[in-house]
Amino acid sequence: MSTEYVWKDGVLVETIVHPDRLAIPLIISASGFQEVCETGFGGGTIGATRFGEVTRAIGSSADDLVFSINSRFLKSITFDKTKSAQAFTILVNKNIITAGERTAILSAWPNG
Repeated sequence: MSTEYVWKDGVLVETIVHPDRLAIPLIISASGFQEVCETGFGGGTIGATRFGEVTRAIGSSADDLVFSINSRFLKSITFDKTKSAQAFTILVNKNIITAGERTAILSAWPNG
């Protein structure tokens, strides 16, 4: 929050309080999504390897809900943080990723 003071002839005549601008999560591209995931998984080779493990586990899962996530992922051009968070929660519940990984990925999501 910031405060603006309006003075006239040396006298404070008005105080205006401006609320902080809210950071809005960006809608990101498919490659941006992979980068965010890899960062959340630890970055570098470790993150890339873990991203490969997770996508392979999702693709080979016999679970219908995980299949639905995989189908959406394969067709997506852009990714929204809210919908992705819901999918990550399902992947945590299905023991494909950890809760810590979910938190790290969402924390790495860029804001506009």
